[in-house]
Amino acid sequence: MYYNLTVILRLLLIIAIKVTVKMLFDNSLSDDEIIIEDGVYNIADFAQYHHPGGDIIKIFGRMDVTRHYRSIHHTHSKEYHKKVMNRFFVRKVANNDNVNFDTDFARDLKSRVVRGIPYQYANRWWYARATTYVSLWLVCMYTMVVAPSYLVAICYGVAKALMGTNIMHDASHGSISRSWFVNDLFFFLSTYPIGLNQFAWFQQHIMAHHPFTNDYDKDGDIKSGEPYLVTHPSGKIVWYHRFQAYFMEALFSFFTVLKVTSLDIVTMKLTDDFHVVTWLWNKRHLGRFMKTLYLFVNIVLPIYYHGVPVIRFYLLTTIVSSLILATIFIISHCFDGVKHHEQTNDWYRGQIATSSSYGGQIACWLTGGLNFQIEHHLFPRVNSCHYVKLHSIVVEVCRQHNIPYTYFPTIFDNFQSTITYMTKVGTGKYV
Repeated sequence: MYYNLTVILRLLLIIAIKVTVKMLFDNSLSDDEIIIEDGVYNIADFAQYHHPGGDIIKIFGRMDVTRHYRSIHHTHSKEYHKKVMNRFFVRKVANNDNVNFDTDFARDLKSRVVRGIPYQYANRWWYARATTYVSLWLVCMYTMVVAPSYLVAICYGVAKALMGTNIMHDASHGSISRSWFVNDLFFFLSTYPIGLNQFAWFQQHIMAHHPFTNDYDKDGDIKSGEPYLVTHPSGKIVWYHRFQAYFMEALFSFFTVLKVTSLDIVTMKLTDDFHVVTWLWNKRHLGRFMKTLYLFVNIVLPIYYHGVPVIRFYLLTTIVSSLILATIFIISHCFDGVKHHEQTNDWYRGQIATSSSYGGQIACWLTGGLNFQIEHHLFPRVNSCHYVKLHSIVVEVCRQHNIPYTYFPTIFDNFQSTITYMTKVGTGKYV
């Protein structure tokens, strides 16, 4: 009798320990849960508190968003984070990511930026720039329907690229306004008119590229050109890659066509390992409707008024926008001397090592600040209208801490470095 009671008590103790461990360190998540550092939080409740007028952050469900959260909220200390997020806390989990956002360099850099740029959102000059580019896009879109020509097609392609780099990009990072309604509105209105899926872009750029820049296993951008282009030494190299520096621009011209014809509006995801939460799946009809509307305005209407041959103008438009967008994006992370993984657990050092910057104010106006890629990756929530000032702060702090900073005087210098890099990677000589 005593022996049986002992056995039962031991079993109950084992069960109690397992239940306790599961409650404290269970890494399995529901669609409404996220991980930040060593805690699980309810994102549905957090969205209502933090995200009025827009709930796209629910797309992060079931994810460890430590890197996303800490990189976006550069003004938040760990103590502040605990204070704000405590009301949404669910349980403890094991923290397997040792990335550090609070090194001496990080604290110095963040404090300088906070003092130098107290208001990080769009100013009147950003809105003036956005209004100019939207106006150009509307005029070109209308003219392409009623009186298409090669000149109009080229202008339309440029206008689409300007919309993408200057409006869509800032909006996707939530850097236009404190109001998420304003950010979501700009994001929605600037994404679909250029043929992209708003949610697919968010997955690839915000959820994968920024937190894991140049990580071959996690950054989808770094291997998006495979098997035709290899932009990372870990990629599978075949004989024709030795010539990729010479034909990459020809492949870039298909960038927009591939995005427009992508099946992401059917699956609502870019990769098989991405979990589509219920919130995202419920948005599929909106994505399909807007993609259909895009094809109707850009292809069906011109054909209706001018016949099938008018397609040549649309193709020219996509080639122009594709060349601009793809080139701007690739040169920032594929240049001679770039690092491909974090050789330090310092988040900010890692972002500087995997990116480059070029040009100044004019390039900033034309690229939406993407020429200052280092600054953008360090502080993605800061609006592009502040990047010139942000650049001077970052360069000075890097100099004081003896941290290498890659800067090219012009886009042509940066592009030449990319040619060198692509040649080395394609021949297996980049280390």
